[in-house]
Amino acid sequence: MIKHLRIDHRLLHGQVVYSWLKSIECNALIIANDDAANDDTRSKLLMMSAPSNKKVLIRSVGAAEKILNDERNIKTQFFVIVETLEDANYLAENVPSIKSINVGSIRKTENSEAVNNAVFLNSEHKSILRALAGKGIEIEARQIADDTKIDLTKKL
Repeated sequence: MIKHLRIDHRLLHGQVVYSWLKSIECNALIIANDDAANDDTRSKLLMMSAPSNKKVLIRSVGAAEKILNDERNIKTQFFVIVETLEDANYLAENVPSIKSINVGSIRKTENSEAVNNAVFLNSEHKSILRALAGKGIEIEARQIADDTKIDLTKKL
């Protein structure tokens, strides 16, 4: 069961460990990122930030999809982190239990507009978010759990 899906270009860092993982009841963390899954050094660096009281998996996005859809994991409460909106979209299209996406940070790109100091949306991002919202998926922006939710559908 997915408790939380977060987009954060930094993946695992202090805000996630000290804010989100203390407020979201989960027992496993999946970092779904192709680059990190295939880069031993990056994986080891991410694991240095990992909390010791949670099972932490670093997997490709495709492997994360399989884990999240595996009925043997139905009782596991997953906190999932992806680096990009495209990866979140892939998971949302292929993992039916995803009902909400937290946008923590999306890097500034050419022709992107600031939603807050960490989320920058370009026209492609907006198109993806509209499609996700059209499927009934909640799209919200917050950097830390105590922040007020920003409904990103109102920013499109």
